[in-house]
Amino acid sequence: MAVIVKLPKCGINMEEGTVLRFYVKEGDHVSAEQPLAELETDKTVTEITAPEEGYVLRLLCPVGQAVPILTPVLAIGAPGESFEAPAPAAAKAPAEKPAAPAAAASVPAPAPAAPPKSAGRVKASPLAKKIAAEQGIDLRELSGTGPEGGILRRDVLAYAASRPAASAPGRGRTATYSPAPVWDLPVARRIPLKGMRRAIADNMSRSKTFVPHFQLSVAVDMTEAMELRRKFKDQCGLRVSYNDILARAAAVAMKAAPAVNASVGDGEILEFEPVNVGVAVGLEAGLIVPVIRDVDKKALRQVAEESAALIQCAREGRLPPESCTCGTITISNLGMYAVDSFTAIVNAPESCILAVGRIEERPVGRDGQIVLRPMMNITASFDHRVVDGAVGAAFLTELKTCLENPFRTM
Repeated sequence: MAVIVKLPKCGINMEEGTVLRFYVKEGDHVSAEQPLAELETDKTVTEITAPEEGYVLRLLCPVGQAVPILTPVLAIGAPGESFEAPAPAAAKAPAEKPAAPAAAASVPAPAPAAPPKSAGRVKASPLAKKIAAEQGIDLRELSGTGPEGGILRRDVLAYAASRPAASAPGRGRTATYSPAPVWDLPVARRIPLKGMRRAIADNMSRSKTFVPHFQLSVAVDMTEAMELRRKFKDQCGLRVSYNDILARAAAVAMKAAPAVNASVGDGEILEFEPVNVGVAVGLEAGLIVPVIRDVDKKALRQVAEESAALIQCAREGRLPPESCTCGTITISNLGMYAVDSFTAIVNAPESCILAVGRIEERPVGRDGQIVLRPMMNITASFDHRVVDGAVGAAFLTELKTCLENPFRTM
């Protein structure tokens, strides 16, 4: 019997993906775990593999078009096996209206009635439920476009955009978003807002809209951290990056200030046990954040080795989607550019992101003398629902101590 390979769900918030190309064609023999197609998700580019050995009976998914998760991609079976492609879900087309008599042309059409509310449990993705709750939308009013009629994020956003402004929730802000008008100028290049770029736009807009941010900054003397890097290279032949040192220091500081290693759940604040540090990596398509897990339990050497492997996979497009989930803090480092300091948007559902500037020699006071020291600015953005100012300040103070005394604290 033929096996239908479906578009996998590669992350809790993934709702759709795009098959960029097939590695096989109809009639090809494939082995178990053999790559079948290249898949782009909102986080990364990965591969769909064969669940078992067989022959490709039919390619079922369009190339280059975003489709919902669990969409049939291809069918595998025995050679010569007959296979009938599953019928696509019937689209709900509006009934064709008869032409109105000429005499009634001036009579306005009645407003469409709201769809009837369904009884029982509503099938919706976790992200769709979250956005609906934030915008005061009753999911029973929606018709889903996902598998088996499930409601997806795009269904909620489309419904929110179609509501009159008067129906948006109050509290002094409008829940719907309308993009600013575009200037009527010659366009040099049109870049589709999809895939990773679309995910970044959606996530950052949601975080900036619904997460109350505040920032605190600190200047760190990196003399000892630079010496630590040099010793690792000279004595161990290991290249330890500043992000690796920052990740270990952040883990130590978050154990001292556990309120930062937390997130807002459903009516409660969740303080997490592990410290999982995401490091923002710039790619041509946008930013991706590989996550180093359990940094609080690992030595700096292990953190450096895992970080290097994750970043290499990200740049080569081989990063597994699960490697970008479950972060509890993010590091965004622009130290390789001429940037002294900046602020970053919290990578929700995390509660803190560290924006790191370059290391630069600056005059500072030491024991009554003015001396030059390699200084680095760190600006932390916090979710004020979880972290208060004093807690954030204690966390940054501990982070500064760890970075300025790495031989003792890490």
